[in-house]
Amino acid sequence: MFNLAPFLIIALFLFLSGKAIAAPTTAAPALHFARNTRFTFSAWIDSITTNPATALPPDQAVNAFLESLKNSDGVPPPTINPNDIFCLTDWTPDISAQAIDAATIIHRFATLGDVPCPAVIKTTHSSGLPSSGSNLTVAVYDVFGTAMLMPQRAGFVSTDPSRLGTCRNIAQTTAVVMDKCTQLNGTVVGLTEYDVTKEKHGVFVAKNPGDFAWP
Repeated sequence: MFNLAPFLIIALFLFLSGKAIAAPTTAAPALHFARNTRFTFSAWIDSITTNPATALPPDQAVNAFLESLKNSDGVPPPTINPNDIFCLTDWTPDISAQAIDAATIIHRFATLGDVPCPAVIKTTHSSGLPSSGSNLTVAVYDVFGTAMLMPQRAGFVSTDPSRLGTCRNIAQTTAVVMDKCTQLNGTVVGLTEYDVTKEKHGVFVAKNPGDFAWP
């Protein structure tokens, strides 16, 4: 039976009226890939660990992924645990983030390595119906530009450190979501119930409602 529980967190975005923050633009040299070559965010995150000196910066990684996706007619690359990943591209209102902003977050997390990356409780003001004037509270790993990264599973205010992955683990899990859910227009929104080990909380990458002050 299809489990609707992971989608309870999505309801909060139906109440948010803030517009996405404009994404920064950075010029990058063009990277060209053959049609049979797939660039993935998962491999990119691994390269930050194994070959940090040669790993692409976030803007070039996103450009490389989008070109690879275009060359594959918009078909996403294979991912691990694909049935656990949900891309929420058809939600109204649109809660997509710019992939460059999400990539910037996981690039930083990957460079931090196997250290704890705790989630922090944040509250945003809602002016949307049916909870006009109320405060909405979520657990957040990080926000950057248009993107917000949150732990997913067992309640969206969960910050239990025993259930959260390391910074590297969070980056790897988010990369898998981005591999499946990044669109040709350069946006991404999606979640997975579990991390790549299937032992910890998953992640939810979506639009930053714009009301969070960070840190």
